[in-house]
Amino acid sequence: TVVCSPLPVKGQSIDSLLHLLDNNLVEDDAERYDLLCRVMREIDDADSIIGYSDQAIELAEELDILPALPYRRRGDAYISTGKLPLALESLIQAATYYEINDDYVSLGMVYNSMSDTYNRQGNHENARLYIQKTIHIYEQEKDSSKLAYALHNLAYHNYSMGQYDSALFYYALT
Repeated sequence: TVVCSPLPVKGQSIDSLLHLLDNNLVEDDAERYDLLCRVMREIDDADSIIGYSDQAIELAEELDILPALPYRRRGDAYISTGKLPLALESLIQAATYYEINDDYVSLGMVYNSMSDTYNRQGNHENARLYIQKTIHIYEQEKDSSKLAYALHNLAYHNYSMGQYDSALFYYALT
């Protein structure tokens, strides 16, 4: 006898996860929220990420949970579509939720995205501020791979500002 369940299982393909979502086969709101978050981690299409994150944010409000990941993924999707003010709005909200949850590694990821957004807007002062916050978090968390990525971004920031000696210094650290 085989028992079939519409609930997602670990290792399930993105197509089958999307099938569950698109056909409303997950009725429990908490499970649907978790599924939306899993899908948002797996897909790359910005418009789809925005749509699924909007659904997850709406569900989170009903469930009275803090939707940090949906706001972060929506912010990153807005960056890739060039909607930078919307990106910052979402990223600031995500940062607030990560701070409340004391999830500093994720907060560092949000700060890194905020730095990228400010850099694209030409606001180099805020870009530098947020990449430095990112570096500080990863130093505190002793996360060497994310720290190297953040230092690389600081090097690129310095390079884009014409500060070549500083850029070389930070590139050498990565």
